[in-house]
Amino acid sequence: LARTVFYKVGHHGSHNATLKDGGLEAMSHPGLVAAIAVDEQFANKTKKWDMPAESLYPRLLEKARGRVLRADGKGPTATDPKRRHADERLWKAFAARVEVDPGTPYLYVDYFLP
Repeated sequence: LARTVFYKVGHHGSHNATLKDGGLEAMSHPGLVAAIAVDEQFANKTKKWDMPAESLYPRLLEKARGRVLRADGKGPTATDPKRRHADERLWKAFAARVEVDPGTPYLYVDYFLP
C-alpha cells in the first residue's frame, strides 16, 4: 500500500469501508490521489448517511495532500476552482491532469495518471 498512487475510496467514503491501520495509514506515496464516488447532499439529506464520513474525510485530505476527487465536485479538490495549495506549481500540475464535466450536476471527473 505504500506505493499506492490512486485510491478509489470504498463505499462512497463511509465510516466502515476504508481500513485505517494497515489501510489508509499505510498509503505513504507522496503522489497519492484519492477519488470518492459520492453525492454528499443526497447521502446526508435524503438517506441520512454520513458520507463522506467525518471520521475519514479530514485524514484522507491530509494523506492525499488535498488531492481528493469527488463525484459531486465539492470540497478542497481539483474540482474546486477556489482551491489553493502551499506549492502552487505542484497543485497546477495536478489540476492539469483533472477534467471535470462542465455541466451541472457533474456527470464525470477524469484523472489522468502522469
